[in-house]
Amino acid sequence: MICATVLGTSMANASGNWAIQPTANPSGVRDVSLGGISCPSTTVCFAVGSAGALPLVERWNGSGWVIQTPPGPIGAESSELKGVSCFATNACTAVGDYVNNLGVQVTLAERWDGSSWTIQPTPNKKGAYGNVLAGVSCPSISVCIAVGDSPGVVGALAERWDGSSWTIQPTPNKKGAYGNVLAGVSCPSISVCIAVGDSPGVVGALAERWDGSSW
Repeated sequence: MICATVLGTSMANASGNWAIQPTANPSGVRDVSLGGISCPSTTVCFAVGSAGALPLVERWNGSGWVIQTPPGPIGAESSELKGVSCFATNACTAVGDYVNNLGVQVTLAERWDGSSWTIQPTPNKKGAYGNVLAGVSCPSISVCIAVGDSPGVVGALAERWDGSSWTIQPTPNKKGAYGNVLAGVSCPSISVCIAVGDSPGVVGALAERWDGSSW
């Protein structure tokens, strides 16, 4: 089964045709959006997004979508999950951003352990007026790579989870660009990742490769 979930609508392709699946929507919330999905098995998928000003996770159990309630950061004005990667049905990492009580946009990461979601501390680039994680890939149960951008500084944002904590990785950047943005990442192994995005101010898309030691 191939599943795709966007903007609160889910479609599945089981035999060559797409069909809309009913999705679960939080009661009383009009602004519901799903923008990232990962399916660790043929009968389990996790989709992430936002419901109003709160983060949203929905789980596909093989027959229907069920809302999960991930925690929102304490004091956040708004929060959103943009990407998710599941190494197994009991090991998922979702990333995004939130606006804290000072009005600053900062990174957000949450981990699913098979029973609940918990927030993981994530670093932010100094000097940026915002930090966003847009995509994530977890090639093992203890390694994840997340990418995004840090408006206000030239470098794209890449962070690595080593099973216990997140750290920022240095990234190369196109000369002449006034910003470098990584929107998605895929890691077939812990030493090979490709991230893609764009570099505003210069012509051409942006692609970067992780070789296990540097981008």
